[in-house]
Amino acid sequence: MFPEPHKFDIDRYLPGREEHRSIGYAPFGLGTHTCLGNRWVELQMAVDLMMIAHYFDLEVQPANAKLRISPFPSLSISNKVKFHISRKRREIPPPGESNGSAAAMGCPVLH
Repeated sequence: MFPEPHKFDIDRYLPGREEHRSIGYAPFGLGTHTCLGNRWVELQMAVDLMMIAHYFDLEVQPANAKLRISPFPSLSISNKVKFHISRKRREIPPPGESNGSAAAMGCPVLH
């Protein structure tokens, strides 16, 4: 992947270098020897995103901001975007009132 991988070369990650490729970031490995936790982490990230979408309102500031989405994993965002995050207000029905919600049916999780 890199010529002379054991040599310290601070400039190897600068843009324009020939060996700078997106395959350099492979947190779970590649090929047949990938980490067993790979699929679990993907599932956990999806669940986390669903929980955030369920409990919070996310608004991009300003509303007409352009989001740049990259299909490759990255440790940084491609453009600076601000979000306004607010908790969704959820009304809980009084005990004994059955409206078909999970809370009314005895679910211990606050929805």
